[in-house]
Amino acid sequence: KSLVFGKNISNGTYYLVPMFATNADGSNNWKACANSSMYIKLNISDKEMLTTVFANRSDIECKMLKHEGQAEENIETKLTATIANNGISNAVTVYIYDKTSARNANAVGVMIDANTEKTVELPYTPRTAGKHLIELYADNARKIKIGEIEINVKGSIETSLTQSGFKIKNAQGNVVKDKFECEVTIENWGNDTYKNKIVAILSDRNSANVETLEQNVEIKDDEKKTLTFAFTKMQDGNEYCVKLYYINKNLQTRLSLATPKYYVFRLSNGIEVIENGNSDNSIVTIYRINGSIATRVQQNMLEQTLKTMPRGVYIVNGNKYLNN
Repeated sequence: KSLVFGKNISNGTYYLVPMFATNADGSNNWKACANSSMYIKLNISDKEMLTTVFANRSDIECKMLKHEGQAEENIETKLTATIANNGISNAVTVYIYDKTSARNANAVGVMIDANTEKTVELPYTPRTAGKHLIELYADNARKIKIGEIEINVKGSIETSLTQSGFKIKNAQGNVVKDKFECEVTIENWGNDTYKNKIVAILSDRNSANVETLEQNVEIKDDEKKTLTFAFTKMQDGNEYCVKLYYINKNLQTRLSLATPKYYVFRLSNGIEVIENGNSDNSIVTIYRINGSIATRVQQNMLEQTLKTMPRGVYIVNGNKYLNN
């Protein structure tokens, strides 16, 4: 399309940038074309007009690209780049391309003032071990390469664990009361000792992670180990399941692909729990009126403890106590 302009324009500097309107009637704000890499600079002085054509993305220059430390498979590492922005916008995007594995690693947006340079960190996660040639581009079509670097990626440890036993210790059918204790037995089927963490995640019916617990373990090859995870962030009446993970080649991996069982969590009402034992040293449980556990004390300290607790109604062995 041809564009005619210039009548009654006062002296000064102007930029012509391709724009578009997202609404067909053009009633909204105009935006720069996402795929446009060109703009025209106009200098108007008296009766003269000087035009200069710029390729905006080619005005991004990488003056230094390096990597420090040891990169490891499936772990994010950082590339350090000094980027010069010779364009007119302070929003700069560079594109990391892993030529060895022929995959786009990621696009990184940074803020660099026009006509300045800045040293920035660019995150990159190698997916395989060995030497990787990393290229840096100013455009996502990979037509304007501004830098490259070769890095050596260390291989991660391959492990093989399986879940050979699992139960919720205090479950009655599909109902869990008071607490949510998960006991799992793990076997190491690999050839090396597993020395890393086991992750247990309590999830609700919406697959939201409610609580995450971790334990560092050391399990020799062909060895079994039993762990217990105690969750505390449940809500009365909600349904929960437990998913267990281990670390394989630096990635969190499910111990079992079987569909997890869901349990309904219920607070104890306090009245159902009648604790036997008349000894002064026997332990009794004090419940709040909503059924949650307030504390556990020795029988001979019960009266004194109730007097010092916050004002409210408590239940002990099925009897209600009003604390004034």
